[in-house]
Amino acid sequence: MNTKSKISIFTAVATALITFACLGGTPATSTPAESTEAPIIPTEQVLPKDGKLEITNTSSYVDAFNDYNVVGEIVNNTNKVIENVTLSIAITDASGATLLKDDDDNPVERLDIWPYITVLAPGASTPFNYYISADEVQPAAYDVTLKSYDPSSAPRLNEFDIQNVQTNFVGDDVIITGEVVNLSPEQIDVEALAGALLDEKGNVLAANSTLTYARYLYPTGDLDGRDRGPFIVKLFGPIQNVNSWKVYARSVKSTTVPDTAMDVQLTGSYLDAYGTYHLLGTVTNHGSSQIKAAVISDLYNADQAVLDVASLNIPTYLNTGESVPFDINTFQVLSSLTTEDTSSAKTMARPDLYWTYASDYEIVPLDKSTLKLSGDNSSWTAAGTITNTSNAALNSITALIQCRDAKDQLLAVNYTSMYPVEGATSIQPGETAEFSMDLYPPADTEQLNNCNMSFQGIGAE
Repeated sequence: MNTKSKISIFTAVATALITFACLGGTPATSTPAESTEAPIIPTEQVLPKDGKLEITNTSSYVDAFNDYNVVGEIVNNTNKVIENVTLSIAITDASGATLLKDDDDNPVERLDIWPYITVLAPGASTPFNYYISADEVQPAAYDVTLKSYDPSSAPRLNEFDIQNVQTNFVGDDVIITGEVVNLSPEQIDVEALAGALLDEKGNVLAANSTLTYARYLYPTGDLDGRDRGPFIVKLFGPIQNVNSWKVYARSVKSTTVPDTAMDVQLTGSYLDAYGTYHLLGTVTNHGSSQIKAAVISDLYNADQAVLDVASLNIPTYLNTGESVPFDINTFQVLSSLTTEDTSSAKTMARPDLYWTYASDYEIVPLDKSTLKLSGDNSSWTAAGTITNTSNAALNSITALIQCRDAKDQLLAVNYTSMYPVEGATSIQPGETAEFSMDLYPPADTEQLNNCNMSFQGIGAE
């Protein structure tokens, strides 16, 4: 299913970002469908006169979701580090009427937008992308100007590289995968990462940022290979005249040292009846404190090129010594690869250190439950009830089901969470909650017999 999760404006506390750009040696191998170009509205720029921060190119197109996208690139040609870069955008129809609305749904002539990288070192660049739905309107023209920026005292950059990149045409979309490699003797924090597609003249055709990448990287030469990590950026198409890719990122010395006492083991993989790839494994907490764990995984070919990347925030909390299974099934490229490519792919999984964190939640095991499995050889449903048998009022209850084959190998996994009923603030002692979740085992699985449930009641922190 083609779902859209686009980060059109990167605003997630991006106060210390500078860019590193890598223009790529992976030319496009096919030509997507035609994009749409609109005229530019002439408008006076409000850029401070003593600066040379420049919008070097802009373009527009309508993607497969019928969203009208305005994209482009900014370059810092000053001799200073700048931050809080703000752009101003206008989008109008053929009559010149504005198509933009504020948060209260009132028409406005212009809106402030922000690029994906909001702090720029001298010479650094960043893409931007803003979109509106074209379902009920017909955009005809746009204008993007530089509005303001501030001097920055952001931390210095640390050296890194972008390697093992692949560009993949998946339906209307183009997906860039690769690795960020730390070249510094210090542990680094890759604070932001974005990608763009360019035409033969270097103009941005499409751009997007991503949160699916390894943010914390160990010093160069780490014996366990933790000095490199995968990334994936999805560009929504159709996009015409793609010639090359470009990746933008910022890396600084990490000021925190994440707890890495977490072991990730892969136990197998399979395709379900719908062709979705599932990567199974377990996570074990070897640390001294409770954690909320996250995992990132990549598949790569014999040439070390990254084929696909996906990540997972595991819903349960792990106390010291505890293990839980996981199923990563949000890979985006594999469905477009040949059987030979997927069967020969090598898989890796590692802790996602940025999204793994220590916690102090009160965790209560629960075991008074009912379970009914129903389904066929393509999909199954696990439904039932769980009772709060503790003496604590619970904020939520997390259910885990894991099914195993005759050899006790993990076959299928899923989680779901239950919350207080509408109007209530907690699940009280003695209350019962209902759950239902789907399971997609390997294709042609005739029966799920060996399935176990576990429940975790989550109290106050």
